[in-house]
Amino acid sequence: MEKIQPFNSFLLIKPEQPQTKTASGIVIPQIAAELSNLKDRGHIKAVGDKCEKAKVGQYVIFKKYAPDELEVDGETYYMIEERDVLCAIKEE
Repeated sequence: MEKIQPFNSFLLIKPEQPQTKTASGIVIPQIAAELSNLKDRGHIKAVGDKCEKAKVGQYVIFKKYAPDELEVDGETYYMIEERDVLCAIKEE
């Protein structure tokens, strides 16, 4: 995301979107999707100049109540501090 550059130790994260349909084709109700635990994970799109470990592209899990929500060009992003990231998940 080139339009937003976080300052200090903040990260810009594109949250993972909950599934609306299972692999077998069953439609998941919107309320169930909204309540899913996927609101605490996503991909890092930009990092501040004081971030020590976080890197653009990492898939991370962060504290559920840490993010500030932003909307840019109709897309939802989260802004969180690096210290609120719990772990990075290596994708295979």
